[in-house]
Amino acid sequence: MAAYRKSAFDIVHYRNKEQGNKVYIILEKDQWKVEAVFKGSSFIRHDSIGVKWIDFKDNFTYDYGMDKEKKGSGIYTYNFDTGLLLMVDDDISIKPNEYNVKIHNDIIILEGKSTYEDNNIQAKLGRLSTSKK
Repeated sequence: MAAYRKSAFDIVHYRNKEQGNKVYIILEKDQWKVEAVFKGSSFIRHDSIGVKWIDFKDNFTYDYGMDKEKKGSGIYTYNFDTGLLLMVDDDISIKPNEYNVKIHNDIIILEGKSTYEDNNIQAKLGRLSTSKK
């Protein structure tokens, strides 16, 4: 897993630099509520994975948690044109995740890619109204 993490970490920084450190307000404006997660054909409740919300920041970091409690954080890169989102958690025991992203109004669909063996995961996120910005 260390090789996965090192590679993903380098890719995040390379992609962000290559894009001119461009931030997409559609992603980072508000927090996102995890509404549904499917792994294979199984529905997984957000409380069983320890994540109820994700907050993408404009400095290419993210936080996630349950209710008001932050459970973790990491770094990410997102490209609107390709729809690729790569997330690397700060917890070294958690592998990187890469998704194809589909955004429509206040909904995000994450479709796992095979790069880090996420191709059996899909998630639906809904925008939470916040006053963070």
